[in-house]
Amino acid sequence: MDVVKVCRLSLLAVVEDVDLLKVYVSIDGLPIFNRQFWPILLNVHNIPEVPAMTIAVYSGSTKPVDIDQFLQPFVDELNFLMENGITFNNKQFSIELRVIIADSPARAYIKDNFDIIKQIIVADQLHLIDLGITKRMILTHIKLIEIHRKFRSLRDYKNWKGSEFSSFQFYASFVILKDEEQYKHFMLYFCSLTLFSSNVYKEHWPLANTLIQFYVKRYANIYGPGFISNNVHNLLHIFKEVEQFGPISSISSYPFENHLQHLKRSLRSDWKCFEQTINRLSEKEVYNTLV
Repeated sequence: MDVVKVCRLSLLAVVEDVDLLKVYVSIDGLPIFNRQFWPILLNVHNIPEVPAMTIAVYSGSTKPVDIDQFLQPFVDELNFLMENGITFNNKQFSIELRVIIADSPARAYIKDNFDIIKQIIVADQLHLIDLGITKRMILTHIKLIEIHRKFRSLRDYKNWKGSEFSSFQFYASFVILKDEEQYKHFMLYFCSLTLFSSNVYKEHWPLANTLIQFYVKRYANIYGPGFISNNVHNLLHIFKEVEQFGPISSISSYPFENHLQHLKRSLRSDWKCFEQTINRLSEKEVYNTLV
């Protein structure tokens, strides 16, 4: 597939009042069975009702060995479209590449091998925040595999088993009986991300930046130097990126992640996964031409 073909199939019914297509691109690895899938996905930021679209798919036993060869056709076509626009339904549309969104390994892999665009963001809500900092904070305190019994209500404490009291002591008490220093530190994180999450709070983004900087500064004191990671450092870039591209909810890889999972679920077995993927995409293409 290609950018022009995919856009024409997906956008025909929804572009009447639009002259500029602001596109976001996602390049991310997806392990399926014993294969590595690397789809190139695209969505249009200013037409949010249109789901992410598959532009190309690489499949192999490893990541693409030659990243230039993998990305060059897409980059060439996108550069051409940004210069010349795209025409369908007798209407000309301009193309603007806003950002490339990827998780940390994919981002590093792309940057190290191919300098496509400087706007490869790090403030991705899914990977930096939800699966990054928030998950790490929880796992610092809770090893869920060690909890063998579901918590019952505190109202039933007279009937708790010994293991329930033990689980409460080691895993739930820090939330319910909260350590004041950890709680205040967490609230710096919570409040800053809440402010960064919407344009409604845009005037308070400088305050959010101050809060997140203090959160990062205190991180090692709360969790220990061994827990400092690239994700913690990347929190310092959120303010600059939301100022340039909008709130963190608008530069999230969640729409792409949902599309990846849809691709994964469309496979019926581990036999000829790549061929199955192409067949499903072709079927969708035919469907879009009929409706």
